[in-house]
Amino acid sequence: MNFVENRVTPLCRRLEAEENATTIPALLAVNRSENQKSKIKNSAVGWFDLEALPIMQEALRKRLTSAKVGFDMGKPGAFASTLSNYLMTSSVKIIHELGRSGVESHILSASADLFVKGASQSLGIPASRLHGIEVRTRDGRLTEELVYPLTWNVGKLGRLKQIVSEIEHQPGGKRVFVLAGFGDSYSTDGPFLKFIATQSLPAGKPIAVFYDGSPEPPDYRGLFYHARHDATVGGK
Repeated sequence: MNFVENRVTPLCRRLEAEENATTIPALLAVNRSENQKSKIKNSAVGWFDLEALPIMQEALRKRLTSAKVGFDMGKPGAFASTLSNYLMTSSVKIIHELGRSGVESHILSASADLFVKGASQSLGIPASRLHGIEVRTRDGRLTEELVYPLTWNVGKLGRLKQIVSEIEHQPGGKRVFVLAGFGDSYSTDGPFLKFIATQSLPAGKPIAVFYDGSPEPPDYRGLFYHARHDATVGGK
């Protein structure tokens, strides 16, 4: 992948040179194939807590209720053999190439966490690095109680910061750099991509890539690299 070799890997090496040898090269925040879901057409982004709106909470509860039913029916077990065919080819290749370069990738998705983690085998990364919308469990059963921050809109940024903090507080005290991010919806990915793009790193510049041809909202104008991807792993 020329993008990884020419952009991400050199930046990773420069950061390593600036820091000590135990520094984690990067934390990649990736959004898993939002193209597979109905996109929100309104590209305006408000800087208020959208998660607190009753209509959003109700929509998310319905989404997770459907996910719970599917889980109880055993559908997640079919992910590796069926649903993985719909993963975007370019995203999978980038994740694998970054892994070979020593970059730790994390997936942030607005889908239910139990299904997002089902992609672990197909992507070849630990389930602990896949993060979706979570619900609380009670007596071994899923409930409809949402766990915040939700991995949607500003909640993705909140979860990204949590991940960074969790890694940095592990034994050894390694420093984490959020090196790059990918997304395809201004509504759900814009805030965390803007955070990545406007960081000040010890060396080099961060990279934020947006996969969509829709017009840039004013808040994000000129911040992201733009690309397109249409091919899926299974050619679906």
